[in-house]
Amino acid sequence: MPVEIFDENRLLELAKVAMRCKVVKYPDIVKIKVKTRRKLYTMKVEPEKGEELIEKLKGVCKETTEIEVGK
Repeated sequence: MPVEIFDENRLLELAKVAMRCKVVKYPDIVKIKVKTRRKLYTMKVEPEKGEELIEKLKGVCKETTEIEVGK
């Protein structure tokens, strides 16, 4: 069962130990999914804030995948 988190710093901490990070971009929201060995963590942010967070994730996470939906 996925766990939704709301703190950006917690997301970046989890991304350091994550197996993979996945970013799904919708027109009105960005979903960031971080998969560790035991759990899947998700976070929803606005597209403007999402771009900043994606750049930070790319430097921290081992494998980052971006998917755009609904364009």
